[in-house]
Amino acid sequence: MKHIFSSGALPEVVALADELHPNFKTLAAFAEMERLLIIDNIINPRNVGAILHVSEAFGIEGVLIITEQKTEKGSPADLLLSRHSQNSSLGAIFRIPTLVSTKEEILAFANAAKFNCIALDQASPLTLDVVPPDAVALIDSLDAKVHKKKKTVSKGKKKTKKISKSKSEKAEEAPKVHVSHKIAVVIGNESTGVSKELTAAAVANISIPTRVPALNVSVSAGILFNHLFGQRDAA
Repeated sequence: MKHIFSSGALPEVVALADELHPNFKTLAAFAEMERLLIIDNIINPRNVGAILHVSEAFGIEGVLIITEQKTEKGSPADLLLSRHSQNSSLGAIFRIPTLVSTKEEILAFANAAKFNCIALDQASPLTLDVVPPDAVALIDSLDAKVHKKKKTVSKGKKKTKKISKSKSEKAEEAPKVHVSHKIAVVIGNESTGVSKELTAAAVANISIPTRVPALNVSVSAGILFNHLFGQRDAA
């Protein structure tokens, strides 16, 4: 009991409840969603709960959690079972399907299910104030740029010897923009941000211009969600 309840005062009544979201035990169960959130190594349960609360407000249908670091109580599952995350989510933790998985599995799933990943990256020169105020418009604009670039390259081709690309050149190529309009927003913790693997897989890495070094991650999530989804939801 003392291990479960860290506040000091033990309750007089304890109840057992069903496990969270039993129908979402695998990544495949999230494949038909159109708005996903990927949480990358945010280990503060209060922040995770607040992010889930904001996610529910902007129609995020599912949340995938990557945890490679120890949480406050050691296990990744504690992020969702902690009373701190449950309180700060205002109940959203019981309504939005969540799943803890590895970075590699989530990356493979997002690509196979044709999700366009948009990462919140404060190091990115692409700032929110120049990004179209709608996720679908953003994806369409990125797709148009890719097609325009391919067309320009095709017109400029000459009969020259084919030169194979080096590994570094291939690595620098932009990720494929899926026409599905399925969006997976990626956010990382306030200290290290989103991992390099996830930023490399994103079709767009966006920063939020501020007058302070960093915002709370749940506040940043709300600002990004409002920009990407708020206008479409209000229409």
